[in-house]
Amino acid sequence: DVESGWISLNASFENYLNLYKRVQTEIVGRKADGGTEITGQRIHFMQRVLGTAVDPEEYRKDHRIISRSGVEIDDIKAALFTPERIDPPVVRKDGRRSVRYIGPNCAVTLNPDTGDLIQTNPRKKVKK
Repeated sequence: DVESGWISLNASFENYLNLYKRVQTEIVGRKADGGTEITGQRIHFMQRVLGTAVDPEEYRKDHRIISRSGVEIDDIKAALFTPERIDPPVVRKDGRRSVRYIGPNCAVTLNPDTGDLIQTNPRKKVKK
């Protein structure tokens, strides 16, 4: 993932393993608000937890450098277990569904049918 640009060059393998294990022990196996049991995490989810300096999809599309900040595990837990809101399910063209949980500092997308964590993104702070 580092070579492909999905994970920051600053992310060590040790840090990746530590964060992966935290998700597995602190989140997987629990039920999100609303009752969906969290059963696992997709590769893209971990990419978004760690963040990257360049989003390879955007760079490939039009050579724009868009960085993506990582997300803290505690912020992910807040979004899943005590969300500010839960968006209605979205159905993709291929039939897969996702539900977005919005917390104070991030949004987390979960497949309600498989229980897989799909992705997470930090929330933009509104400047006052």
